[in-house]
Amino acid sequence: MVSYATVIITFANILATIANADICITGTSTTNTVFFGNYQQNTDDEGNIYYEKDQVFCDDQPEYLYLTNEKWQTNQELNGNGYSLLCPDENIASPDLCTAGTWMNTGSIDSTIQVTANACPVPDLTPSLGCDYILLQDSGNANNNIQNGLYTKIGTGDNLYQKDSYLFQYSKLSQSWIIAESDERESCQNPSYFFKSTDTTIDGLSVGDANENIAITYPVQDGDYSCKQPKISCLDSEPTDEELNNALCNLPCNINPPSLSCSYIEIDIQGGNYGSDGIYNKIDNNLYQMGEYYFLYYVQGGYYAITKSDDRNLCGNTGPTAYLRSFDSNIDTLQNGNSIT
Repeated sequence: MVSYATVIITFANILATIANADICITGTSTTNTVFFGNYQQNTDDEGNIYYEKDQVFCDDQPEYLYLTNEKWQTNQELNGNGYSLLCPDENIASPDLCTAGTWMNTGSIDSTIQVTANACPVPDLTPSLGCDYILLQDSGNANNNIQNGLYTKIGTGDNLYQKDSYLFQYSKLSQSWIIAESDERESCQNPSYFFKSTDTTIDGLSVGDANENIAITYPVQDGDYSCKQPKISCLDSEPTDEELNNALCNLPCNINPPSLSCSYIEIDIQGGNYGSDGIYNKIDNNLYQMGEYYFLYYVQGGYYAITKSDDRNLCGNTGPTAYLRSFDSNIDTLQNGNSIT
C-alpha cells in the first residue's frame, strides 16, 4: 500500500515536471532582496525539479526555489528548512501560478512580489561615459565641497575620473555614481563616499552636454545650500579658467555681507604695503577706491581686503591677490567719524 506521504511527493513531482524553464521574481521590498532575480530550472538526483537563481554581481551565495510540503519557497540551501519567500498556495505546477499578492516574505505578506514565467531583463550595470572630462558644480554644502571641480579620465576601462586624490566613478554594487578616494567600481563592500547620485541623467551623458541638472543623494544640501541645483558637464577638452572657477564656487544661497555706510575709508598700515595707505572713496556697496587700489569685502572669504581689482564676488579655487586682509568684525559696524585699530 502506498503511504499518504508517498502520494504527496509523487504528486509534487508530477506538478514540477510541467513547470516553466525560467522564473523571474521581482519586488520593491528591502527585505530578502537577494532572492529577487532570474531563476533557471534544474533537476536534483531524485528527479525533482527546482530552480537556481542566476548569479549576479557581488552575489556569491546560491539561491534556490523549490517545493516543500506542496508549496514553493526560497532558501539559500536546496531543500533546506525554513524559507525566505513562500507561496501559500498548495499543489500548483509552477511558482508563477501563485495567487498574486499573497507571497510571504519572512512570515508576512509582501504584495509587491511578482513572479512571472519568463527570464528577467538583464540590467545594464555598467553605463559607459565617453567624456574625457567631467565637470561638477553646485554639489556641495557648508561642510563638504570637495566634489565640485574638474575630473579627468584615467586608467583603463570605463567610468574612472580623477581630481587630486578623489575619483568620480560608477559603483556596480550600489548602482550609483560616487566620489571616493579609491577605485570602488568593482568592489563588493559598501564604499565610503563624498558624493552619491543615482540620477540616470549621468548614464546618458554625451560629449558636449553642459550644465545638466542632476539629483544627488549625498551630500545633503540643506539650510543655506537648499537652493543649490547640482550640475554636471561632459567635456572633450578642459574648461576655461572662468568655467572652472564657477564650478568651484561654493557660496551659499543666502548671503548677507556687512554693508558699510562710510563715504570714505582712511587706512593707515603700520609697516609694509605703504602704497595702499590713504583715503578710499566709496564707489559701490562695500567697494572703495584709491587710484589703482580697492578696499572691499570679499564675500566668499568673509574678510576685508585691499586689492587691485573688484574682487568682492570672486568665487572659485583661488582668493584675491590681497595687499591687506582683515577678519575684524568691528569694521562691519563702522560709521562716519569712527576710528578703530
